[in-house]
Amino acid sequence: MPTKRTRISRNLIPDISPEFLAYLSDNLLGEKPEKESFELLLLSCDDREIRKLWNQYGPEILELWIERRPGTRPQAWWTHDAPRMSAEEIERQGWAGCYFAKHLPDPRRRLGGTGTAAHDVENLVPHFSPGIPDDWRDTDPANPPQFESQATYLRRHNLLEPCEERRLRPKDYEPEIVSVEIEDEETPASIH
Repeated sequence: MPTKRTRISRNLIPDISPEFLAYLSDNLLGEKPEKESFELLLLSCDDREIRKLWNQYGPEILELWIERRPGTRPQAWWTHDAPRMSAEEIERQGWAGCYFAKHLPDPRRRLGGTGTAAHDVENLVPHFSPGIPDDWRDTDPANPPQFESQATYLRRHNLLEPCEERRLRPKDYEPEIVSVEIEDEETPASIH
């Protein structure tokens, strides 16, 4: 039986540009803006302005996001609202006093696999997407890194909405695997 699909558009959040809506919602809630206008927009903004927009529109975006993708969060949530890494973990990593340390999200737990996050072996600022290091070295395609799912992370931090948790299934709690591209050593691994 066919189902009626309702397209979520920026009409649900009227006072935000399509470019910012696309950025804050990982393009789930809006139409794709023209590439040139999107890139110019991001170049013209600083982190404080994006944070201000997330504070203003994030609750609405998150509500719509949870309706569409329960057990997950958009990248803007991970950047601005995810629990922050503990002082003990920052100290253990050797990042105490580093300018970036207080902004790092508490990462998702690693469950297994081989590979090393690039920031552990190179002089790089750590970056997580969403909650998983996004650059890897020495990975084995036969045994790639595995991490807890976003749903598991959210449940561990008591961040699942009751209506959201009821909609989740066992597969939503299965580990996520970092896919490894073996074309060349310069190609970073990605998350699937």
